[in-house]
Amino acid sequence: MRPVQTPDGRLSDDAQQVAIAAGKEVLSGELKMTTFAKRAESVTPKVSGFEKDTTAIALLEVDDETSLCEAVHAGDPSGKPLSGRVETISISMSTKEEKQFWKQLDGQHITVASYPTELMWPSDVSGALYSVTGPCELLAYSG
Repeated sequence: MRPVQTPDGRLSDDAQQVAIAAGKEVLSGELKMTTFAKRAESVTPKVSGFEKDTTAIALLEVDDETSLCEAVHAGDPSGKPLSGRVETISISMSTKEEKQFWKQLDGQHITVASYPTELMWPSDVSGALYSVTGPCELLAYSG
């Protein structure tokens, strides 16, 4: 894994420990670029309403499917993070630059960090999809 350059220009070998000490969730896995339509096809139960949505998403498939993650529940107005099992993280991408950044890492093993208050469980957690959505900071990558 290659460490990522920190904002102050240093290369951080201990980025994971720094992120954890700052209260961030740290997870690793393979990054796959896909679309909402393709993602909706691949989950059980099927997700409707996205069949023609070609919006790009960066999906981190977490290494250990028993990983626990803290995130805010979309239906909970308290904003208190809840712990749960996570299989994927849909990384938020709001700009063209962010999409290009994550696209260059497609297929690589990466480690990301995010504050639990910035990650969100879907409002309907009755399905078999254990996924959170939110912004992520890249800590390390292979390649």
